[in-house]
Amino acid sequence: MAMRTKADILPLSDILPLSPVHLAAIAALEAALFEHPTSAAMLARFHANPACAGFVLIRKDQTPCIPSDQMSDAVPDAELGDIAAYVLALNSGLSADLVTIGTAPSCQRRGCGRAVLDYLVGALRDRGVQELMLEVALDNVAARRLYTAAGFTTVAVRPGYYRRAGGPVDAVAMRCDTRHPAP
Repeated sequence: MAMRTKADILPLSDILPLSPVHLAAIAALEAALFEHPTSAAMLARFHANPACAGFVLIRKDQTPCIPSDQMSDAVPDAELGDIAAYVLALNSGLSADLVTIGTAPSCQRRGCGRAVLDYLVGALRDRGVQELMLEVALDNVAARRLYTAAGFTTVAVRPGYYRRAGGPVDAVAMRCDTRHPAP
């Protein structure tokens, strides 16, 4: 089987630093993706923090990534393209914490999430950060596979960390050594 390249997976896309113009669209994606989404106001507070490292993968083709019923006032600017994936972390010296990451539903399983995660890891490495930490729900198998493939290892399990309608769900705490990127 032939290997797919990033060019095959991510045609006509760019990874850009997160800016205020992206926040409404990211909040719309958060609402589409998560039971407890990060609000636009909270995203703005994170973005205003000097320790913030955030990136968006912008699709330049005509494939919409935000479902039309989730767009509201977050319609992407034609010149910006469409946000396919995003990532946000807070850097605290030698360590950083992943705050949120998401991929538009219509863009999932195309390498978009991995692309922004890899970009974040590289940017943090360039800032001297040695590790990136995150928590992920035990039942979020797709995300855990993504993180493992990106070089994260499990360091702890936090029982009942996430509160859900169906009951608590354990969190898996994971760590990536940013000095040694995954293949």
